[in-house]
Order: sequence, then structure tokens, then C-alpha cells
Amino acid sequence: MTRQNNIITQAIDEALKRSDGDSIAALRYLTKRFHLQVRRSDHIIPSADFFKARLSYDPNSGDLRWNSSGRSDRIGEIAGSKKGRYSQIGIEGHYYYSHRIIWLMMTGEWPTKVIDHINGDPRDNRWCNLRLATKADNMRNRGAWKHKKSGLPCGSIR
Repeated sequence: MTRQNNIITQAIDEALKRSDGDSIAALRYLTKRFHLQVRRSDHIIPSADFFKARLSYDPNSGDLRWNSSGRSDRIGEIAGSKKGRYSQIGIEGHYYYSHRIIWLMMTGEWPTKVIDHINGDPRDNRWCNLRLATKADNMRNRGAWKHKKSGLPCGSIR
């Protein structure tokens, strides 16, 4: 563990030297060097390679399966929990939505917008069913609202 700590400490020192003490510039340097993606200043998203080393994705079925998870008995099993509306996968103490991991694995970039399930089924993660959308586009795709008598979204005219 001390060898890893030394490598990390040296990398941080090098990043701060290169950036003249500017912590944001140092963070940018470290994320490029270690192939990380920064979504916000307080949260670092692992790279596509990080997820590809642990998961395999079948674009036709939409299944993410474990390649390795620290437990050999889970290899080949479908990854994630189906609790709630969307499938989530826990890796190294962090939880990620399956469809966002899939987008990263397929495009190489963490999604900057909402991932819309075209057919409205949040558990259907086939590649042909996922698209990058604005929140407004995603809301339009929700279908009829159950609590309205007309079944139409708010503001719709018959």
C-alpha cells in the first residue's frame, strides 16, 4: 500500500508543479494522466476502460454482465440491482445508473444530458433504445399521464 501511496503522492506533486499550484489545473492534469473523467469538481467519473475491465455489454439484449467483480462466483451474472425504476450498479462503493455506464462504454464519453429510453421502459437498455436527450425531450417521451382525465400531458390541446 505504501508504494501506491508514493505513486499517488508523486503524481499529485508533479501535477501541482506543472500547474503552478493551481488546484483546478492540477486536477485536470491528473484526470488526463489517469484516464478519468470529471463530471463536477467534487465527483470523478471513472473512464470507459475502467468499466470495460469490470463489465461486458451486449447491445442486442441490453444486459451488462460482470467480467470481474472481486468475486469469481459473479462472473457472467447480470450486473446491477433492479430496485426502483432504473437499474443501478455498485462498483467500489459508488453507484451508477446502468444506462449511463452503457453510454460511456459505447461512446467513450460520460453523458452530458439525459439518457432517454425511446420506448419508455427504463429497464430496456438495448443500444437501439437509448439516446441522448434534453429533459424536455425526455418528458415528451413519457406518454399519457395517468392522473389527468384526458390522458394528455399538461398544456396539451385535444
